[in-house]
Amino acid sequence: MDDNGKLNIKTVRRQTLNQKVYEALKLSILDGDLPPETKLNEVQVAEQLNVSPTPVREAFRMLASEGLVEIIPWKGVIVKNFSQDEVLEVYQCREALEVLAVQLAVDKINEEDLLELDKYIVQSREADSVSQLVDINTKIHSFILNKSGNKKLDFLLGLLNDVLLHDRNISAFDVNRRKEIEEEHIELLNALRGRDIVRAEEAIRNHIKNGYNYIEKKLKNN
Repeated sequence: MDDNGKLNIKTVRRQTLNQKVYEALKLSILDGDLPPETKLNEVQVAEQLNVSPTPVREAFRMLASEGLVEIIPWKGVIVKNFSQDEVLEVYQCREALEVLAVQLAVDKINEEDLLELDKYIVQSREADSVSQLVDINTKIHSFILNKSGNKKLDFLLGLLNDVLLHDRNISAFDVNRRKEIEEEHIELLNALRGRDIVRAEEAIRNHIKNGYNYIEKKLKNN
């Protein structure tokens, strides 16, 4: 919030109205202009972006689905803040669950599947927005999870989504971390291509631990 009491909301290129508001708020959150615990007022945001409250309301819903804000009845919309303990617990669970998913999937993934994963990695390299990159990276993990054939794993990982999507957005906003994530996905793909379960387990563990270490540093700097 600036000295005049206005929220620090970025502007974005021409898009649909809903997308414009969503991307403006999202970029401002990820860039730290709207820090954790900031209260977002629907009317104030609408006035600053010169739109009606309807697209703002939709943007809040989309941001909440990504774990970036929390909609609290009778209180309003608050930029989400996760404690270090909460993030650590989520990543501990994520590591156990995704390693199991890789173990179950490694012998079920065929050449067509490998081509699909390779396509996602290429798309991630060419992504022109944080939202697009997050969507593609989520598809990579969901694809492997689906190939595991274990529906309970899907359910359990779904319980972690608010933190994981929140963190994927933060990571995707960092150019250097984006490149590291791409390299980590390539290493996982190569391990799966070689049907090397030990290498695949190590690749997914390293990917998740690197993700946690990155987010932990961001939390300490906030």
